[in-house]
Amino acid sequence: MDFSKNGFDSDTFHKCEFEEIPDAQIEETIKFHMYRWSESNNWVIDIEDLFNKFITNISLHMRPQRGSLNRKEIEELAVSCPKREIMNHDIQQSVIYFNDSKDSILLALKKDISEKSIFSDKLNLIKLYIETGNLDDALKLACEIYMYEDTFMYYYLWLLYALRKIDNLMEECNRIIQQNACLYYAHYFKGLVFMEEQKYISAIDSLKDALSNDNTFEVNFILAKLYNLVGKYDASLRHYRFCQLKQPMNEGVLLGISSLVPNHEAIEYLDQLIEVNPKNYSAYLKKGKILRYYGMNNDAYEYFQKYLNYHFPNEKDSTEVLKEISLCLLSMNDERAFKYLNIWLLDLLFNDYNDKIKEGEELVIFDSSWNNTQLVECTKSGEDFIIRTSIRQYLLIKGEDSKIAIGCTVDPFLEMTMDFFKEQEQTKIENGYEYIPSIIKVYRYNKEFEKMINLMSLQDNAGLNKDYYFTDKRGNDRWSFKEYISKHLATSVLVEELNNAIHVRIQVGNAIITGWFNKGGENYFKFCSKVENPTGFEEAVLILECGQTKQQVQIKFEVRCIKIIKSAYYPRGNYVRDVKLPI
Repeated sequence: MDFSKNGFDSDTFHKCEFEEIPDAQIEETIKFHMYRWSESNNWVIDIEDLFNKFITNISLHMRPQRGSLNRKEIEELAVSCPKREIMNHDIQQSVIYFNDSKDSILLALKKDISEKSIFSDKLNLIKLYIETGNLDDALKLACEIYMYEDTFMYYYLWLLYALRKIDNLMEECNRIIQQNACLYYAHYFKGLVFMEEQKYISAIDSLKDALSNDNTFEVNFILAKLYNLVGKYDASLRHYRFCQLKQPMNEGVLLGISSLVPNHEAIEYLDQLIEVNPKNYSAYLKKGKILRYYGMNNDAYEYFQKYLNYHFPNEKDSTEVLKEISLCLLSMNDERAFKYLNIWLLDLLFNDYNDKIKEGEELVIFDSSWNNTQLVECTKSGEDFIIRTSIRQYLLIKGEDSKIAIGCTVDPFLEMTMDFFKEQEQTKIENGYEYIPSIIKVYRYNKEFEKMINLMSLQDNAGLNKDYYFTDKRGNDRWSFKEYISKHLATSVLVEELNNAIHVRIQVGNAIITGWFNKGGENYFKFCSKVENPTGFEEAVLILECGQTKQQVQIKFEVRCIKIIKSAYYPRGNYVRDVKLPI
């Protein structure tokens, strides 16, 4: 009955098949909350051991006697499950192996300089050349000594790798392997090259050969990452566990393991990582995702914000973090969700693939967490999409390659008067006084520019104030400049602010200029402040430029002729793309 009242088809509901939540997922959730509980009490306990003891108590005592555990009994069980400390097994070897970093080779050189005095002159020069970036000179010296020691061969191979002489490097590695000499470094650098070329299986084979010569932290760490990339997660975890024994608080190891273990273990490793390095933004993102999954949205949002404090999303990772933040805020019914939602939706919806979606067709983004499910429905509407969320519905507008913008520009006269008053010390002039609100329209070709100027009938709607030529700051181009003063109410501007974009409509006489651009930028907010709280001369300017013929026309008008409105919708029938001809 409830479904029918709300417009749903009850027959469809009766045909639905519901799956039970798997026991493993329920166990994982219980263990996660156990960890959060132990953390709040500052107890370091073994969650697996505690969980097993709970199950034992339930099976042996609670089921047959229909009893329950009280708080004291639960705490006694927890105290009986101390977490075993991981012993730090640092590598103890007669031979120390180095990696492909600059710090590593400098450390190796420093060690050899102190121990191998017969080669100290050349080693000192190689070190100096590497420190100053003269790698070609360092390579020439390395060629003279590489046959005497394995670490000298390491210098030679390292320099070939750093100079990106990949063909020479691979030939040298194969030659060394055939001679059965310096096998560890030969296989190690071959593995690095294969990994860069995304030949992951070949990289794994080479690094396993290096491992057969010495079981080092470095090679195990790279193998752990490679096995993860090819989907062999058990093998990846096995190599990470080895690295954990060697370096329990290594950031890369803690982060790597956190992706391969259940959530209650993962969050423990992430907490350790954040303690080691509070600026490790990846840990904040991963922990935020786990907390969001369990419905702890306020806590999750705090961790996402910490991520943004330490790392500005780039193209590679922006979609993931912005999606997580927006869905987190949607779960909280927080309007800030749209600030993040619109950014990744623009990338998702407006691409070559989704351009083929027909009018009225839908894309549905389904987000499911432990205790919440939400949908973001995207329906094609013309060139745009209607977005429906749990908070509200709105129109997401496709961005255009528009050459229109709004902001603030320096007015020479206001700048001059500001300097004058400051010199006289009679009036305190605030910073920003010299800026006036500006709308800028740039035309690529003279034909479009002249067409608009003619449509404006400036001789009827404005008076010519200045007419001269000027040279740009680089001294390359000579520009034609004209400044007009708009007649009373002949010029008007409407700024429509939407969720993700701004539409501007400028009218001068019967001519109309319109255009879209994305919201944002300090200059935009300065513009709004100047318009909504006018000071000084209360002027604004429309700037029209033509790149082809180097012309600029400015039309000054009153700030009160600008109207700014904010809306979730903009009816497409009310505007034109660029120019509306007079009737």
